[in-house]
Amino acid sequence: MGSNFINIGNQTFADAGKIKYIISADYNKVARLLSEYGVKRDDLRVFDTTSNKSTRSFLVLDDGTFGISSVSAKVLCSRANGEEKVAKEKDTLTEEIVKEEDNDVEEATYGYYEEKY
Repeated sequence: MGSNFINIGNQTFADAGKIKYIISADYNKVARLLSEYGVKRDDLRVFDTTSNKSTRSFLVLDDGTFGISSVSAKVLCSRANGEEKVAKEKDTLTEEIVKEEDNDVEEATYGYYEEKY
């Protein structure tokens, strides 16, 4: 059985199959959750991937470790389900279509002014 590692922030990766919970959380909510689990932020079981950015999600893994991330819970869920790659491909296609449409408009506008004057 293969592992599916996802980027949880700042090039830190976690095995998606071992994530029990992904909770949308801010700094204060993370502090409350850590106190409920009986650990402190500087404990070895807690890995903080925020790098002084705003806290957006809290992860609980099967092995009793915890993650604090600056990536939103919604994005982490889509990464864990493999959906983010599809979204990136759609964005790229949309950008290409928009660029093609913009080029056509510029050429048509330039031709209009050239004919008029």
